[in-house]
Amino acid sequence: MIHQEGEGWRLAWDGVRLFAASSSSGVFALDAAHGGTLWRGELRGAGRLTVDGARLYAVAPGLVRAFRTGDGAKLWSHATGD
Repeated sequence: MIHQEGEGWRLAWDGVRLFAASSSSGVFALDAAHGGTLWRGELRGAGRLTVDGARLYAVAPGLVRAFRTGDGAKLWSHATGD
């Protein structure tokens, strides 16, 4: 798993897919070999990302959300109170 912070974008990689988060555009899964968008998840203010097997965890102000890496289905959300 690799994490990279850039200007407005956060990235994580699981060996097959590249996951990107943007505070203005949400969360994306990209085909690492070809760059095509596999899915997009709604998360206003998305920031840091972590991949753990079949789950992608994304943090936004006041919220942590888990997505299924294969199809982007929202698994759960948790308000952090921030």
